[in-house]
Formats: sequence, C-alpha cells, structure tokens
Amino acid sequence: DSVDIDLRINPDFMGTSITNNAEIVADGGDDQDSTPNDEDGSTPDEEDDNVIEINGDDDYDPEVIEVEQPCVNPALTPLTSESICLGASFTATNVTTSVTNSIPVTYQWFDNNGTDNPGTNALPGQNTNVLTALPTSVGEYAYLVEATNTMDGTCTSSESVTLIIYANPTVTLDGVTTICEGESALLTAIPPIGIGVNFAWTVPSGAVNPGDIPGFSTNVEGTYTVQVTDVNGCTV
Repeated sequence: DSVDIDLRINPDFMGTSITNNAEIVADGGDDQDSTPNDEDGSTPDEEDDNVIEINGDDDYDPEVIEVEQPCVNPALTPLTSESICLGASFTATNVTTSVTNSIPVTYQWFDNNGTDNPGTNALPGQNTNVLTALPTSVGEYAYLVEATNTMDGTCTSSESVTLIIYANPTVTLDGVTTICEGESALLTAIPPIGIGVNFAWTVPSGAVNPGDIPGFSTNVEGTYTVQVTDVNGCTV
C-alpha cells in the first residue's frame, strides 16, 4: 500500500543539520518504522506504527518535520567607479554599499588586484559599509567589499569598485616679458606631451584673447594667464 508523507517546514529553524530536528508523519498504510528488524527477524512494535526514526534516535510520535532553512546571500547595492584629479576628493556615496534584503551582515574591504594596490589583502579597520581608507596618490586602485550573513558564514556577497587619481598637467609660459614700444612679444604655453589639451587665456584690457591655442603675439602691456586642461579633465 502507498503511504502519504506530511512534510512541514518550521521557518524559525536555522540549524545546520536536521539531526534531532526532523520528524516525518506517515499517514495510513502498514508499519513504516525505519528501524531494522530484531536479530530474530521480528517486526517492529505496533507502537512504532507510522513513525520513521531519524538518525537512530528513539521513536517518538511526530507531527512536524523541521528542515534547515536555505542560506540567504545578502543583496548589496552596487558601488560606482570614479576618477579624479590629484588634490580632489572621491564621492563618499560611490564607495558606500548597503543591504537591501534585511540580512544581518558583517563587512570587510579588500584590495582587489588594482594596478597600484595589487593583491587581495584585507584592509585593516575597514569593516563598515563605507570605504574610508581612500587612496591619495596618483594611480589606479581596485577594491572589493564582502558582506557575510551573520547567521551563516557560508552566505556572502560582494561588490567591487575602481578608483583612479590622475596627475595634474604642468605648463610653462615662455616669452620675452619686456619689450620696447612698437614691438610685440610672443607668449607660448608649453604643455605636457599628449593629446586633448585645451588652453584658456586671460588677457589684459585692450589685448585680443587668442582662444584655444598654445601661443600668440601681443604688444599690450599687462598680465597674461593661461589655464591648461588635459585629456583627463585635470587643469593647471
């Protein structure tokens, strides 16, 4: 005859094994005791009807089977990679994550094989959802944050981010600073070698602004300044 098994899950059970926490109810049919027969070949006692022994424990009248809840990985908000120029600051929200599924967690930040922070070392003191040990030198850095479920350390999630700091350009103004009346001076901004360099001049009253060029001639007395912006958006 067939036997119906009643399986129920206790949502409060968070153990690591169903040993001593599982009960199976067999509804109808013949004796279902899983205990081996006695050496003399006798069958189980009638009082064991419809009871399945769990891991060799003594038989008892079951009503509910309690099964380990599956491990739940934390769900994290993503991090945002960012590049800045030397002397600027990274945006705090770009290196901040949070759990969106209400799982209790602990955090740990790691190096993540960045160009200028190779390896996967755990960062001392970086145990919150925000990375505070931010780089300050020119380079490319990669980081990873790992969140671990405090109810089960085998359940983890991670997010990664890359932070880049560019060097600021340098520029030299070249030209004669003293001229005679009727003469002109050639002013030249000598930028770093590279593409994508833009020039923004400020000239005194009466002089013609040359626009986005590295050099020009002028015969108007006064102070001339130039701002150079490189391909990374960094200025000097």
